[in-house]
Parts: sequence; structure tokens; C-alpha cells
Amino acid sequence: MTLEAKIQGHIGELFYDDSKLSSFLITSFKDVVNAIKNINPFLLEKFSMEIASSTDDLGISTSLAMFIFDVDRNGKTSVLVPSSLRTELEPNNLLSPTAQYPKHYIFNQKVFIKPAPTSSQIGTVYGVKIPSTINVGLETIPECHDEYLNMVILKASILALLQSLALKEFNDILKKATPPVITGFSFVSTTPPVFTAPTDELVLPTLVLPPAPIIDDLVKVNSDIDFTELDASKPNPFTMPASIPLPQLELNDDFSIEPLDISSIEIPEIPPVPVLTDVKVVLPSTVPSYSSVTIDTSADVAIATTLISEDDIEVAQAQLSKIATNINSIQAEIANNLNSFNKEVKEYDAEVQKAILDAKESSTKEGLRFSLELENHREALQSYQIQISTAVTEWQAIEVQGKTVEYTTKQTGALQKFQVDSSNILQDNAAQLNKEVQRYNSELKVYEALLRKTLESHNSMAGVNVQEYSAETQSILQQYSTDVQSKI
Repeated sequence: MTLEAKIQGHIGELFYDDSKLSSFLITSFKDVVNAIKNINPFLLEKFSMEIASSTDDLGISTSLAMFIFDVDRNGKTSVLVPSSLRTELEPNNLLSPTAQYPKHYIFNQKVFIKPAPTSSQIGTVYGVKIPSTINVGLETIPECHDEYLNMVILKASILALLQSLALKEFNDILKKATPPVITGFSFVSTTPPVFTAPTDELVLPTLVLPPAPIIDDLVKVNSDIDFTELDASKPNPFTMPASIPLPQLELNDDFSIEPLDISSIEIPEIPPVPVLTDVKVVLPSTVPSYSSVTIDTSADVAIATTLISEDDIEVAQAQLSKIATNINSIQAEIANNLNSFNKEVKEYDAEVQKAILDAKESSTKEGLRFSLELENHREALQSYQIQISTAVTEWQAIEVQGKTVEYTTKQTGALQKFQVDSSNILQDNAAQLNKEVQRYNSELKVYEALLRKTLESHNSMAGVNVQEYSAETQSILQQYSTDVQSKI
């Protein structure tokens, strides 16, 4: 019985084409495999099959691999290596694989086998394979073990039935739904209202204010006031504090790092290779050399000095931090160059050791002599490497790190001291200013009180009642405003 017939036997009439049933079966297959994995992972071995194979170094795609169990090359089981160590699988490295003991890693959804597979040394990946499509006209699923086929079919039948019920319910709702009929809006007018201006002419009331008071009597009375006592009570003039003498900012602008000098360290010379009749000896053409790092901080220091001279202290501190950060990056580059140098020396030393062994296999005196020369050359190479490493380490610690720490510490300390001293001076100046303000305000209050008392004692002699005039004027203006509002 076909897969389609089995599903139809579970749910009755089918509403889907073969491609939809295939997608239900693939989804069910994944669910069943995951369920088995959670119950007993060892049962997944029953699903194990060849996922893909390769005869080149382009990698084997894992897009159809649900789980990977084994990888082999020409029948030799391969060992999984973390992808972070994939560069170590290249020839002449610590983890270099062999045809007898291949290794592989997974990267970018591909399995890479080393040594690379060839047409005669095929690489193969085994595991649980996800069907790309399922032919519902067949009786089985090749990727599924027969023991669990009915589970997959039952799960697919449930998915198909649930989706059929959902579609049927939605269609029934659409058939029952009746669109509403909207009526009763015929009374709504589509003509906007028109504003009609009044035809009567607007006549505003006449505003009549009382005559202003005559203040000749007030001037006459005030001219008789004796201000002699007031003049004696005037406050002393306000005195501003003297100019603020800010502290001097003392900085050390001399910051330069001497370049690394390794000219006195001699590079060992490669001994000439003799012509040996019975063996062949090969040496590298050049001895590895250390690549020094050039350090130039003059531009950054000049920027910091300019910012400080412009009193932009906060930005100057940020620039000093930037200098320290750049030095840290340079130190990382120094370390990388030293590591590269040590790696090249190690590779060179391995080739020299091989040459020594090749020379020792010679039966001639010339071969033995040359092997001793190579031993001496190797010792000189080790001494050269130690001298370079020592020189770089000392230069980095004393010249680069030491001078940077000294410069940034002095500059930062000077800036902090300048800020503290400036703050103290400004606070003292503010205290003096506040004290003078309090004195002046106190004397001013005494003078104002005496002035008010003198004027009040002569107020009754003035023949003008300003308060009555103001009250009458306010009353007339309020009445006028009321009359105008009634006319609008």
C-alpha cells in the first residue's frame, strides 16, 4: 500500500496534492527522529546511511544531514577536529593527518576531510539524512527505518487532518458571514454652511478719562526734604575682587620612543651545501629575520599639546587615553611579529634538522663534516633567536611600555593637579565675591529703609491723591471694555 493510501486510510478524503503530502511526511520524519533522540539516542543508529561523498577538497555539504555519525576516507575512520584548529591540519603541522589516520572538521555547513579526498580515496559522511522530497506513490521512505515508518505516517496524517479541519472551519465562517447594509444617511447635507456678516455698522463707545493730576505741589514739597542724613547712610561702592591668578600648567612634551636596534645581532650564515654522491641534502635559501615595528607618536602628542594650550582639558585627557590605546595596539603588533618570527625559525630549524639527518646518512667524510657544520649552524640559529627575542622583549618593556606609562602618568598627573589648583583658586575668589555682595546688600537695605522713612514723613504734605486718580481711571477703562464687548 502506498504512503498516500495509508494516509487516506487514517483520515479519509484528501484535500492536498502530492507535494503537500510530501511536506507533511518530511516534517513528521524530523519530529519522529527528534523524539527518538530524546528517548534513546542509540536507536538513531537504525537511521544511519550515507549522506554524501566527495572526491575533492571542496567539502561535503551537510544541508541534508540531520545528525552526523561517522566520516571516513577510503574506509579509514576520520577523527573530528574543532574548526578553530583547521589550519593545524595542513601538512608539516602538529595535527597533520595522514592517509592512515584522516581527520575532518565542519565549517560553513560543510565537512572538510584531510588529506583531501581523491577519485581513488573517496571521502564519505554517514548519519541521519533528511529527505529532500518524498514520493507518496511509494510504499516506504528510503531514509526512514521500517520500524518507525508507521509513526511518520500517523504524524503526517494528524498534520493533514488538523489543517483540513482548520480550512473547513474557516470556509464555513465565510459562508455564514453576511455583509451589513448601511442605510439612513440621506439626511446628511453635503453643502457647507455659509457665514453671513452683520449688515449694521459697528459704533464703538467714546472713552473719556479724568484729567491727569498736577504734581507741582508734590515737586515743591519734595524740594524741601532734607537728604543730608541719607547721603551719610549711602552704602560704600561695590568692589570686585582682583583678577584671578590661575596656576601654570607644567607638562612634559618630550615623548619619543627610540626604534628597536638589532643591527648588532648577527644573522648566522648558511653553510654551503656540498655535492654528495650518495645522498641529497636541501637547505632553505634564507635565515628568518625579525620585522621591527615603526612607532611615531608625534602627531598624537602634538594634538594633545594643542588641546591643552587651548584649555580644552577634558578633550586633552581623552587624547592622552587615545595615545595609550594606540601604544597598546602597537604592542600587540610587536607580539604578533615576534610570534611570526619564532614560527618561521621553528620551521627553518625543522628543515635544518632534516638536512642534518640526510647528511648523516652519507657514507662519505664530506657528508659527516657537513652534518657537523649544520649542527653548529643550528646552535648559532638558536642563539640568534634568543638574542632577538630578548632584545624585542627588553625594548618593548623599557622603551615602549615604560616610556608610555611614564608620559601618560606625568601628563595625567599634571592635568589633575592643574584642575585641583584652579578649582581651589576659583572657590576662594567666589567666597570673596559672595562676602562683598552680602556687605553691599546689607548697607543698601539700611539706606532703603531710611529713604522710605524720610519720604513717608513728607507724604501727607503732597496735594495730589495719586491712588484716587488711578482707581477712577481703572473703573472707567473696565466700563469702556464692557461697552465695547456688548457692541461686538
